[in-house]
Amino acid sequence: MQSAHAFTTAASGRSEKLLSARLQRHRRAGAALVGMGLLLQGASLSVSMVLGVAPDAALFVVGGGLLSAGMSHNAQARGRSRAWGLLGLLSVVGFVPLVLLATRCLRCGRPGPAWEAVCADCAAPLG
Repeated sequence: MQSAHAFTTAASGRSEKLLSARLQRHRRAGAALVGMGLLLQGASLSVSMVLGVAPDAALFVVGGGLLSAGMSHNAQARGRSRAWGLLGLLSVVGFVPLVLLATRCLRCGRPGPAWEAVCADCAAPLG
């Protein structure tokens, strides 16, 4: 028969794996969407410079939407609200504050520096 401590330790291990998997999923999705958004916005501006025509607004807007969605995933991976992704509407200028944003524990919400991998309070992964 399992003791209560063994049961909570096993449950804690499963929740740590779920948190880590969620963190990795948000990081991958964020990186892919940010990359595609920046690529589309860059393509829109480069084509306009090479051909000497006005930038394609549709490509730029779609790129901004993808950038915003990717930045919201990045914010969630850091333990923050998805609303931080709205900075993506500012294009590259909005990316800087999100990169400088401190990470938070995904379980207890305690802020932590970017160089720490786990929370000092509850040992859960930091975003």
